[in-house]
Amino acid sequence: MKRQLAEAKEEYDSLSRRCVSIEKELKLYVQDNTLCQRLMTLPGVGILNATALFAAIGNASQFANPRELSVWLGLTPKQYASGEKSFNGGITKRGNKYLRKQLIHGARTLLHRTKGKTDKLSVWIQQIVERRGKNKAAVDVANRLARLAWILLHRNEDYRATSA
Repeated sequence: MKRQLAEAKEEYDSLSRRCVSIEKELKLYVQDNTLCQRLMTLPGVGILNATALFAAIGNASQFANPRELSVWLGLTPKQYASGEKSFNGGITKRGNKYLRKQLIHGARTLLHRTKGKTDKLSVWIQQIVERRGKNKAAVDVANRLARLAWILLHRNEDYRATSA
């Protein structure tokens, strides 16, 4: 048992060192990349999300508008229609599964950090949480983050929070 625990600890230490090494490499990469720095100005987007978004979409020129990026990521609702009736279902889950998951995780951090803040995004997030619950709000916020990322990349400007 002691030998197995020692091997497990050695493996854990090795993986921890590797994670630290990768994180250092990503930080160096972000320092040289203005688009990643611009994406990191968004709340809920850190080094991992910024580099993953940049690796997947570059400057987002392949998308004509923000909605196309959201649809590509699978963050928009499925639409059902029959006759004159139509309604929305859950998200489509198309596109890059890793990016979608990362944006939703970033959105979850925002849900916890908006309490008491008065900027427009925080107020909007608080309203969504009250209306729809935390899980659906996290997906809505991830959708908003993806659209904001497209806007920042196309306008070549950093995100700035505005007061409500």
